[in-house]
Amino acid sequence: MLNHRFQIAVCGSAEVSDPDVAVMAETIGTELAKTGSIILTGATTGYPWHAAKAAKEAGGLSIGFSPAENRDEHTGRYAKPTDAFDFFVFSGFGYEGRNTLLVRSADAVIFIGGRIGTVNEFTAAYQSNKLIGLLTNSGGTIDLLPKLAQKSNKAGGMIIQEPDPVKLTIAIISKLTVEGS
Repeated sequence: MLNHRFQIAVCGSAEVSDPDVAVMAETIGTELAKTGSIILTGATTGYPWHAAKAAKEAGGLSIGFSPAENRDEHTGRYAKPTDAFDFFVFSGFGYEGRNTLLVRSADAVIFIGGRIGTVNEFTAAYQSNKLIGLLTNSGGTIDLLPKLAQKSNKAGGMIIQEPDPVKLTIAIISKLTVEGS
């Protein structure tokens, strides 16, 4: 276990389109818990929920950043789960504001699959110079993100691409540990 507990955001598709990718998300959550890292997500469904649930089941700490103002709005208006989270940050900022708060609170951000909201989270992370991990071949917008960064002609966060969830998690934690030395 590390002396410093890294805060790692897991972002991605709130819709599970591939059960195998859901298992990979769970692997990432479990591996993050093993390192003592705190998992942060958008307090949503899909791949981030699978990662948060697995992290919590493995004894890790899971924090959900909700777009809602409070628990009632989180479960009512947004219809988001509560079972995979130890704590919540109720931003009240909607999805876009929540996304910025989420990635800026993280030491690194891991992306799994994705849709348009994932692109928003990615651009926030990239512009905030966060360490970024991409679980390649996980579907959705994931394979477009490096191209988006390249086409932006702007410097941003370092991007690590890896199809294996264990290797990706190890690479992210290793890089953070070296940077923190």
